[in-house]
Amino acid sequence: MFSQLKRLNFRLNYGLLKSLKHPQITVIASNVHYVVPKDSCTFLLPQLPVVRLQKMYSQATVKIANFDNIQAVKENSTLLIDVREPSELQETGVLPSSINIPLNDLENILKNTDGKEFLSKYGKNKPTSNTPIIFSCRSGVRSAKAANIAINLGFINVSNFEGGWLEWEEKTKL
Repeated sequence: MFSQLKRLNFRLNYGLLKSLKHPQITVIASNVHYVVPKDSCTFLLPQLPVVRLQKMYSQATVKIANFDNIQAVKENSTLLIDVREPSELQETGVLPSSINIPLNDLENILKNTDGKEFLSKYGKNKPTSNTPIIFSCRSGVRSAKAANIAINLGFINVSNFEGGWLEWEEKTKL
């Protein structure tokens, strides 16, 4: 299918792309999302802004993180984001190595905060689209919403710690 797109001699327009009926291609707004087995690629078409061919994700494909994944965050490059409100963190405590970005602020911060400001505020580098990110909350509901927000913003390595703080607390008290 990718070769068919190339053969269209760059005379593509949004309507034509939208009319392509192929299970691996979906047009959302002005982007073409193409399911690629492993990697993503980007190419420019002169008569279109940027056509991004990338993995397409939905909530069903958000990875599930477990207790062991959370424990390993200190030792790898994964960014652990707790989306609870600061008052909840004061009442219960925080997950080790996590940063706190409340769910209501998440989209704005991931979209509009530059790297220097993010590093200054959170002490971690701003994630790129390929950075492994695990979202956590109290019980997994808000973190699932956060994972979907991240996917909609173009992040492709997103996980949800479904057990959240409740699971962490239970397993660390043993």
